[in-house]
Amino acid sequence: MRRVSRLAVWCLTGGFGLLTWVGAAENSSLKELPGEEVVIATWNIENFMMLFDQEMMPERSRNTTEYYRDDEDLYEIARTMKLPQMNADIVLIQEGPTPAMLELFVRERLGGRYAYVKSFEGNTEGQYLCMLIKPGFRVLQERVYKDEKDSVSGQMLFSRGPAFVLVETPKGHRLWVGTTHAKSKADNSRSVTEWRIREMVRTRQICGELLAGGPTEYLLIGGDFNDDFGLDSYEKSLGQDGVEVMVKGEGKERLICLDEVIWKKNPRAASYHCEIKPPRYRSFLDHFFASPALAERMKEIYLVNDPIAAVASDHYPLVVRLTWPDESKESLQQGEAK
Repeated sequence: MRRVSRLAVWCLTGGFGLLTWVGAAENSSLKELPGEEVVIATWNIENFMMLFDQEMMPERSRNTTEYYRDDEDLYEIARTMKLPQMNADIVLIQEGPTPAMLELFVRERLGGRYAYVKSFEGNTEGQYLCMLIKPGFRVLQERVYKDEKDSVSGQMLFSRGPAFVLVETPKGHRLWVGTTHAKSKADNSRSVTEWRIREMVRTRQICGELLAGGPTEYLLIGGDFNDDFGLDSYEKSLGQDGVEVMVKGEGKERLICLDEVIWKKNPRAASYHCEIKPPRYRSFLDHFFASPALAERMKEIYLVNDPIAAVASDHYPLVVRLTWPDESKESLQQGEAK
């Protein structure tokens, strides 16, 4: 169960908010140039769908007899999203609610600050992938990969997602933005790990297909990949690591894990903090993977490990800031370097 004393969590986190924050030093020149900044967050919001009143939302299909609307939890989620460090242009959500629930939340709790409010149905009952995008951005295409079959089991390959949208920013930059929620580790085993790795292989291939089809070299996928850096016991027996599979592609499938810089700076950093379990359960399960061209645009990346975020979900939000310098100045710099 997630419910714990707010005071207890406040004390555990030191009574004040801290950020696990890493700047991309190699891109420091971008900070000095005017241009466009786009902030994207990914967040697994624990049991988000269960916080709404089923009687008010009759389309909910989850089998349970407990009907309630948890105002305290909804407040914590909204408060986290309004934090200055979390105030993202695009929010990717895992364990999200139905379209009607999400629209209600954005309207009542976030003051309608997002114009594109979308829930993508997956193959896990009671959990949706969601995207929130602020006004000024245009969604040009949507791609959902729900119905692909697993060649080994014959069942649906993906638990939840992936789903992508082609977005045009207010200043005209286009990028594919996707989200996914890989197979859970709740009942982890060798076969489950093999399945999760097959999910990641196909996810990487999809990223390559989108980039090969154009019309942009920019792609980002964020979500709960249910895999930490390094090999767990089952991965050791298989000789494969899920995160590594995502970055082992070649050509258009080549991706870069943006949040690896956080882990390298602090190997104890954890996006899945699970505050009521022992420290051994804490791990870095949430990730951003980007095409090389977009990875060059990373200004900074960080976990929002504020106390309010700690009680809102068992995962911390992961946020990346992307920067495009003024194109004329960038072209001028390139010309001077020749």
